Amino acid sequence: MTELKVDEKSGFLSQSPVVEIIKDGLPFYKMERKARFIMFNMPIGDYEVVQGILTKRNIIDYPLIPLPPPDANSHLPKKIVVKYIDNPHKCSVDISDSVTMKVFFDNQFKHYPEFVCDWIMGHEMAHYKYHGHGAESEQACDLYSCNIMLEMGLNPSQIQAAIDCALSNAMISEHRKELIYEHLKDVQENLEGLHKMEHGGK
Repeated sequence: MTELKVDEKSGFLSQSPVVEIIKDGLPFYKMERKARFIMFNMPIGDYEVVQGILTKRNIIDYPLIPLPPPDANSHLPKKIVVKYIDNPHKCSVDISDSVTMKVFFDNQFKHYPEFVCDWIMGHEMAHYKYHGHGAESEQACDLYSCNIMLEMGLNPSQIQAAIDCALSNAMISEHRKELIYEHLKDVQENLEGLHKMEHGGK
Protein backbone atom coordinates (compact mmCIF):
# COMPACT_ATOMS: atom_id res chain seq x y z
CA MET A 1 0.00 0.00 0.00
CA THR A 2 1.40 3.39 -1.03
CA GLU A 3 0.49 6.80 0.34
CA LEU A 4 -0.70 9.39 -2.19
CA LYS A 5 -0.98 13.06 -1.28
CA VAL A 6 -2.78 15.23 -3.83
CA ASP A 7 -2.24 18.96 -3.20
CA GLU A 8 -4.32 20.13 -6.15
CA LYS A 9 -6.79 18.62 -8.59
CA SER A 10 -4.66 16.26 -10.68
CA GLY A 11 -4.83 13.73 -13.49
CA PHE A 12 -3.27 10.26 -13.38
CA LEU A 13 -2.79 7.27 -15.64
CA SER A 14 -1.87 3.66 -15.02
CA GLN A 15 -1.00 0.63 -17.12
CA SER A 16 -1.71 -1.68 -14.18
CA PRO A 17 -4.51 -4.25 -14.59
CA VAL A 18 -6.42 -2.70 -11.67
CA VAL A 19 -6.24 0.61 -9.84
CA GLU A 20 -7.69 0.69 -6.34
CA ILE A 21 -7.48 3.73 -4.05
CA ILE A 22 -8.94 4.26 -0.58
CA LYS A 23 -9.42 7.30 1.64
CA ASP A 24 -9.88 7.14 5.41
CA GLY A 25 -10.20 3.38 5.12
CA LEU A 26 -13.14 3.56 2.67
CA PRO A 27 -13.26 2.91 -1.11
CA PHE A 28 -12.52 5.97 -3.21
CA TYR A 29 -11.63 4.88 -6.75
CA LYS A 30 -11.40 1.45 -8.39
CA MET A 31 -11.15 0.63 -12.07
CA GLU A 32 -10.05 -2.35 -14.17
CA ARG A 33 -7.98 -1.60 -17.27
CA LYS A 34 -9.99 -2.19 -20.45
CA ALA A 35 -7.73 -0.28 -22.83
CA ARG A 36 -4.06 0.67 -22.95
CA PHE A 37 -4.36 2.95 -19.92
CA ILE A 38 -6.62 3.76 -17.02
CA MET A 39 -6.94 7.57 -16.94
CA PHE A 40 -8.70 9.48 -14.17
CA ASN A 41 -8.72 12.63 -12.05
CA MET A 42 -8.19 12.96 -8.30
CA PRO A 43 -9.32 15.84 -6.05
CA ILE A 44 -7.25 17.30 -3.22
CA GLY A 45 -6.76 14.85 -0.37
CA ASP A 46 -4.67 12.15 1.29
CA TYR A 47 -5.13 8.64 -0.12
CA GLU A 48 -3.70 5.14 -0.06
CA VAL A 49 -3.08 3.22 -3.28
CA VAL A 50 -4.00 -0.41 -2.69
CA GLN A 51 -3.37 -1.60 -6.27
CA GLY A 52 -1.74 -0.01 -9.28
CA ILE A 53 1.26 2.10 -10.26
CA LEU A 54 0.26 5.68 -11.03
CA THR A 55 1.86 8.32 -13.23
CA LYS A 56 0.79 11.95 -13.09
CA ARG A 57 -0.70 13.36 -16.31
CA ASN A 58 -2.75 16.31 -17.50
CA ILE A 59 -6.17 16.73 -15.91
CA ILE A 60 -9.06 15.23 -17.87
CA ASP A 61 -11.11 18.30 -18.73
CA TYR A 62 -14.60 16.78 -18.62
CA PRO A 63 -17.26 18.92 -20.39
CA LEU A 64 -19.84 20.10 -17.89
CA ILE A 65 -23.52 19.22 -18.14
CA PRO A 66 -25.68 22.09 -19.51
CA LEU A 67 -27.96 23.48 -16.81
CA PRO A 68 -31.18 25.48 -16.96
CA PRO A 69 -31.00 29.11 -15.75
CA PRO A 70 -31.35 29.37 -11.96
CA ASP A 71 -34.81 30.34 -10.76
CA ALA A 72 -33.43 32.04 -7.65
CA ASN A 73 -30.73 34.67 -7.23
CA SER A 74 -29.57 33.35 -3.88
CA HIS A 75 -25.82 33.13 -3.32
CA LEU A 76 -24.33 29.79 -2.43
CA PRO A 77 -23.48 29.32 1.26
CA LYS A 78 -19.98 30.28 2.34
CA LYS A 79 -19.86 27.59 5.00
CA ILE A 80 -21.15 24.01 5.29
CA VAL A 81 -21.60 22.36 8.69
CA VAL A 82 -22.03 18.57 8.63
CA LYS A 83 -23.44 16.58 11.55
CA TYR A 84 -24.15 12.86 11.87
CA ILE A 85 -27.27 11.97 13.82
CA ASP A 86 -29.98 9.29 13.92
CA ASN A 87 -31.95 10.61 10.95
CA PRO A 88 -34.85 8.52 9.55
CA HIS A 89 -34.82 10.73 6.42
CA LYS A 90 -31.20 9.72 5.63
CA CYS A 91 -30.26 13.37 5.11
CA SER A 92 -31.89 16.68 6.12
CA VAL A 93 -30.68 20.16 5.29
CA ASP A 94 -31.30 23.56 6.84
CA ILE A 95 -30.84 26.26 4.18
CA SER A 96 -32.63 29.00 6.12
CA ASP A 97 -29.27 30.68 6.80
CA SER A 98 -27.91 32.34 3.67
CA VAL A 99 -24.33 32.05 4.97
CA THR A 100 -24.20 28.56 6.51
CA MET A 101 -25.80 25.36 5.22
CA LYS A 102 -26.37 22.76 7.94
CA VAL A 103 -26.40 19.15 6.76
CA PHE A 104 -27.67 16.36 9.03
CA PHE A 105 -26.62 12.94 7.73
CA ASP A 106 -27.86 9.73 9.27
CA ASN A 107 -25.08 7.88 11.09
CA GLN A 108 -25.04 5.21 8.36
CA PHE A 109 -23.26 7.69 6.07
CA LYS A 110 -20.14 7.52 8.23
CA HIS A 111 -19.56 4.20 6.47
CA TYR A 112 -20.13 5.47 2.93
CA PRO A 113 -17.36 6.69 0.60
CA GLU A 114 -16.79 10.43 0.87
CA PHE A 115 -17.97 11.12 -2.66
CA VAL A 116 -21.47 9.85 -1.81
CA CYS A 117 -21.86 12.60 0.79
CA ASP A 118 -20.25 15.10 -1.60
CA TRP A 119 -22.95 14.41 -4.19
CA ILE A 120 -25.76 14.77 -1.65
CA MET A 121 -24.33 18.04 -0.30
CA GLY A 122 -23.89 19.37 -3.84
CA HIS A 123 -27.53 18.56 -4.59
CA GLU A 124 -28.74 20.30 -1.45
CA MET A 125 -26.52 23.32 -2.08
CA ALA A 126 -28.09 23.64 -5.51
CA HIS A 127 -31.45 24.33 -3.86
CA TYR A 128 -30.13 27.82 -3.15
CA LYS A 129 -30.34 28.23 -6.95
CA TYR A 130 -33.21 25.93 -7.91
CA HIS A 131 -36.42 25.53 -5.94
CA GLY A 132 -40.17 25.57 -6.31
CA HIS A 133 -40.56 23.52 -9.48
CA GLY A 134 -40.92 19.98 -8.17
CA ALA A 135 -39.30 17.33 -10.38
CA GLU A 136 -37.66 19.98 -12.60
CA SER A 137 -35.97 21.53 -9.58
CA GLU A 138 -34.76 18.14 -8.33
CA GLN A 139 -33.32 17.27 -11.72
CA ALA A 140 -31.50 20.60 -11.99
CA CYS A 141 -30.05 20.08 -8.50
CA ASP A 142 -28.94 16.55 -9.44
CA LEU A 143 -27.05 17.83 -12.48
CA TYR A 144 -25.65 20.85 -10.64
CA SER A 145 -24.11 18.47 -8.12
CA CYS A 146 -22.63 16.33 -10.91
CA ASN A 147 -20.88 19.41 -12.30
CA ILE A 148 -19.51 20.33 -8.87
CA MET A 149 -18.02 16.85 -8.55
CA LEU A 150 -16.47 16.98 -12.04
CA GLU A 151 -14.92 20.35 -11.20
CA MET A 152 -13.58 18.98 -7.89
CA GLY A 153 -11.69 16.24 -9.75
CA LEU A 154 -14.06 13.31 -9.42
CA ASN A 155 -14.90 11.10 -12.39
CA PRO A 156 -18.20 10.06 -14.03
CA SER A 157 -17.83 6.51 -12.66
CA GLN A 158 -17.65 7.89 -9.10
CA ILE A 159 -20.64 10.15 -9.66
CA GLN A 160 -22.67 7.19 -10.88
CA ALA A 161 -21.60 5.15 -7.84
CA ALA A 162 -22.59 8.04 -5.56
CA ILE A 163 -26.04 8.26 -7.13
CA ASP A 164 -26.55 4.49 -6.82
CA CYS A 165 -25.87 4.79 -3.08
CA ALA A 166 -27.69 8.07 -2.46
CA LEU A 167 -30.97 7.46 -4.28
CA SER A 168 -33.44 4.71 -3.46
CA ASN A 169 -34.78 2.12 -5.91
CA ALA A 170 -38.26 3.66 -5.94
CA MET A 171 -39.73 4.36 -9.38
CA ILE A 172 -39.26 8.13 -9.11
CA SER A 173 -35.64 7.70 -8.02
CA GLU A 174 -34.98 5.22 -10.83
CA HIS A 175 -36.22 7.82 -13.32
CA ARG A 176 -33.88 10.41 -11.77
CA LYS A 177 -30.98 7.96 -12.00
CA GLU A 178 -31.65 7.23 -15.67
CA LEU A 179 -31.65 10.93 -16.53
CA ILE A 180 -28.35 11.46 -14.74
CA TYR A 181 -26.78 8.39 -16.37
CA GLU A 182 -27.73 9.74 -19.79
CA HIS A 183 -26.09 13.07 -19.03
CA LEU A 184 -22.93 11.36 -17.72
CA LYS A 185 -22.84 9.28 -20.91
CA ASP A 186 -23.05 12.54 -22.89
CA VAL A 187 -20.15 13.94 -20.85
CA GLN A 188 -17.99 10.97 -21.83
CA GLU A 189 -19.05 11.09 -25.48
CA ASN A 190 -18.46 14.86 -25.67
CA LEU A 191 -15.00 14.36 -24.18
CA GLU A 192 -14.18 11.70 -26.79
CA GLY A 193 -15.49 14.00 -29.52
CA LEU A 194 -13.22 16.83 -28.34
CA HIS A 195 -10.23 14.49 -28.36
CA LYS A 196 -11.00 13.46 -31.95
CA MET A 197 -11.16 17.11 -33.02
CA GLU A 198 -7.84 17.83 -31.29
CA HIS A 199 -6.22 14.92 -33.16
CA GLY A 200 -7.66 15.67 -36.56
CA GLY A 201 -10.58 13.25 -36.37
CA LYS A 202 -8.41 10.19 -35.69
